[in-house]
Amino acid sequence: MDWPAGLAEPATPLGRLQRGLGAGVRWALAGGDEARAALLRCLAVDARWDRQLDEQAAAYAELADALGVTAADLVALIDTAHMRQGGRCVPATR
Repeated sequence: MDWPAGLAEPATPLGRLQRGLGAGVRWALAGGDEARAALLRCLAVDARWDRQLDEQAAAYAELADALGVTAADLVALIDTAHMRQGGRCVPATR
């Protein structure tokens, strides 16, 4: 099956984390650097189908804290996204 852009297969740890499944969170809490990278990918590529029904901000924030994601990590994500937009500021949409 073809998944939407940015969405990993559900059987993978990243896919579980993207979908907000407990198995993905448990894996991330035990996963170290690989889990940090997966969480940062979830933050960089929003693969949710419905942002109103699938709210994960609080869970991602708690997980980022547990995994030791730093402000510098988040700034790097913003800088990367900014460069993908050609260096233009693009207003967030809801």
